[in-house]
Amino acid sequence: MFATGLGTFFLTAVLSTAPIAPDLSAAWPMRAAPLSRSCGELSESSATAGGTPLVRRVVRACGHDDADVARAEQQFRVFVAQLRERGVSADDVRARAEAVHRFMHAAILRGKYEAAASDPAIALDGGPYNCASATALLLALLREFEVDAAPISVVGHVWCRVQTQHGPMAIETTCQDWFSLASRRANLSPRECANQPTAWREHDRRVTNGRALDDSAFAAIFHYNQGVRLLRQGRFIASIGANLHALLLDRQCEPAYGNLVAAVRGLWDQRERAAVPAISSAASR
Repeated sequence: MFATGLGTFFLTAVLSTAPIAPDLSAAWPMRAAPLSRSCGELSESSATAGGTPLVRRVVRACGHDDADVARAEQQFRVFVAQLRERGVSADDVRARAEAVHRFMHAAILRGKYEAAASDPAIALDGGPYNCASATALLLALLREFEVDAAPISVVGHVWCRVQTQHGPMAIETTCQDWFSLASRRANLSPRECANQPTAWREHDRRVTNGRALDDSAFAAIFHYNQGVRLLRQGRFIASIGANLHALLLDRQCEPAYGNLVAAVRGLWDQRERAAVPAISSAASR
């Protein structure tokens, strides 16, 4: 599998190193005006442990030190306390998920959507966010309120799936008005659904083809994105480590294969360029 992945993704690795990020940013309406501002290992079946362990894990995967991780945890706990004060006790799981999603957009996601903004620590601090960081924060919040939710992914995008009394519901985490949009669409006839914008058809395709991730596979997205950032900075050895970490957590993290090859190639070229002056200098003596 590893050899096949390396061969398949070699060219895309060299030519494209974009991190996991949503493609619906232009299609789904985003919140415009920000409001005022105000990681460890996680068991794979630990919704009852709350959301802090997930925050800790993904923030650490983004390359933050212990102080940054602790600060992100504290910020997250403050937001959880605020949400508890508002009261999220609805017996209906969908209503509970909607209340959490609405709070996240009103109180936490105060920055702008940016395709490469996958760091939840930055989003918690009022900075930009994308589908990866928004999904991490929504999942962590939902766990605090005992909602059965999981990350779902296709290459290039990740979202959240909640198990409700009426079946699974996909939530596009970067879309502030997702629940109202989904409710309106649920009342359309099949013909009206067929005439919906392209974004809905793309969403349906993704839901059909999406892969449910456990916490390790979800964390792999953040290690991979860190590898992308390091690759763009020319820090090839560190990028190799981040992409290997992603693949150790999730062998199906396909983009990490390509970016691992790109990092190895970058390191080779870097050392080859460094060797040329030394060889020329030695030859001229």
